Amino acid sequence: MEIEIRAFINNIEDFKKKIQEVGGEFDSEKHIIDYWFCPKDNTCFEQAQQHKPGSYALRIRKKLKNGQEIVEFNCKVLEKEGDHNAFHEHETTVGSFEQTRQILEKMGFKVFCIIDKNRTTYKLDHCKINIEDIKGFKPAVELEIISDSETEKHRSYLKDLLNKLGIEEKDKIEKSITFVYMEQFSFKNLNC
Repeated sequence: MEIEIRAFINNIEDFKKKIQEVGGEFDSEKHIIDYWFCPKDNTCFEQAQQHKPGSYALRIRKKLKNGQEIVEFNCKVLEKEGDHNAFHEHETTVGSFEQTRQILEKMGFKVFCIIDKNRTTYKLDHCKINIEDIKGFKPAVELEIISDSETEKHRSYLKDLLNKLGIEEKDKIEKSITFVYMEQFSFKNLNC
C-alpha cells in the first residue's frame, strides 16, 4: 500500500536545503510524463475521479532517467471512500508506450489528462520525499511510504516530517497533487 501526504512549496531550491537539514539524502532526478486514462464516454473530471472503494485510475508513465526512457503501466485502487492518502498500487514496466496506449483505447479508454513534470527524490529513513515541478503548475512535495502494515503509524510519521520541513497547514493538500492538477486541467488542450 502507498501511504502519502503532500503540500505545495514556495521555492524548490530552499526546500531541498531543508530536506538535507533534516537528514534527507539525494536519490534521483527524472523527467516524467504521465498519461491518465478514463472510460471513453467520460467528458469531465467529476466522471473520471476516484471516490468509492475499489475505484481505480489507469496511467502510462514515460520516465527519462540517466538518458534512458522507461515506460510503466500503473493502476491505483482506492481503499477507503474519499481517502486519497492510501492506495493499493499495481505497476509493471512495458516495452511500448504506443502499444499499451492502443490496448487501452481498444478496451474503451481514452487519455483525459497529461502531466509533464520533473521529479527530484530524496530518501529519509523508510520514506521517499518527491519534489514535483509540474509544468504550468505550483511546485509541490509528496512524502511517501510503501507498507502493508501500520498505516496510522506511517501517517503520523509523515505528518511529523512535513512539520519538521516547515510546511504550514495552509499549504497541505488533502488529495493528491495529481488530483488537484486534474481538477483544473483535465479534458483540456489534449493533442493525443
